[in-house]
Amino acid sequence: MKIQFSVEGQPLSKSNNLQFAKGRAFIPAKFKDYEKKIQEAARVAFQGDPISGPVRMSIQLWFKDKRIRDCQNYPKTICDALNDIIYKDDSQIVELYVTKLKRDEPGLDVTIEALAPDDRYPLKHQS
Repeated sequence: MKIQFSVEGQPLSKSNNLQFAKGRAFIPAKFKDYEKKIQEAARVAFQGDPISGPVRMSIQLWFKDKRIRDCQNYPKTICDALNDIIYKDDSQIVELYVTKLKRDEPGLDVTIEALAPDDRYPLKHQS
């Protein structure tokens, strides 16, 4: 099974954008809205029950400019947003590929493949 979807707009990374108030960390509203946008695109692409076994994920990040960005900061936002939609938990991701590219229209493309549990990936997520 292969699931693919795209999200238009500048990719966001919440890992470098936590804010603090009254001694507590919180995620600003724009990141919550971005996660909702990812979730909506995922629900359109996949309406089944969340995958319970191991998965492979490929993410293409599209940026409008050549500004230096750490591509390892972006998957966390995407992976967390897909919990209980595509897979039960992002701990099921056993392979993750991230590509950072330039184009006029920023966005992201996500491909997720369910993998058969085997000796390398014996994972079966418990509910």
